[in-house]
Amino acid sequence: MAQADSAETASSDLANKIQNPIASLISIPFQNNLDFNVGPFDRNRNTLNIQPVVPFSLGEKYNLITRTIIPISSLPVGMDDRSTGIGDINLSLFLTSAKPKKLITGYGVAIGIPTGKTGIGLEKWTAGPSFIALTQQNGWTIGALVQNTWDFAGSDDVVSDVNF
Repeated sequence: MAQADSAETASSDLANKIQNPIASLISIPFQNNLDFNVGPFDRNRNTLNIQPVVPFSLGEKYNLITRTIIPISSLPVGMDDRSTGIGDINLSLFLTSAKPKKLITGYGVAIGIPTGKTGIGLEKWTAGPSFIALTQQNGWTIGALVQNTWDFAGSDDVVSDVNF
């Protein structure tokens, strides 16, 4: 009976780590967004976000969690054409406790890297603060990730100022 309880606890711990975006577990989630009726010709836009999360131990007390969002977009251009390619990469770095409590928090920075091709990316470097808080109870993960970035370098051809 003790082995069954131990296996169930290990399974529950793994399930919680999989749902925790800042867990000490390497994961590579994919998220696909399909937006309908975009632009003046009401065409569809598709974006696949590849979101690897990689933790690094900083000793017994802290972990550094890297969370990267790599968007691959297909955008409508005019009536019949499309622009497809990689968008701007967003890198978030979070300092978290190595021993999470009931409320799991992470503090850090978000950096926008202008990797997007013309028409898909902003052509701007951005940076700003980032914060995440979540709790996991009874099979639920509830939380929020808040960040704001401002541009500090890059072209003014696409947008003049970035603040989001």
